[in-house]
Amino acid sequence: NRIEAKVESENINSIKVLQKLNFTFEGTMRKCEKSNEKFIDLSIYSKLITD
Repeated sequence: NRIEAKVESENINSIKVLQKLNFTFEGTMRKCEKSNEKFIDLSIYSKLITD
């Protein structure tokens, strides 16, 4: 019924793919994941079977 994707907010190429596939941007999880010794933001996208 639902597919969800969480991508690094700075990963423009991955975001473009999700947008091309008509995923809906739901929001940003701020400073929620550690990468290279610093906390980063993740953008959340989703697609429902009805979309």
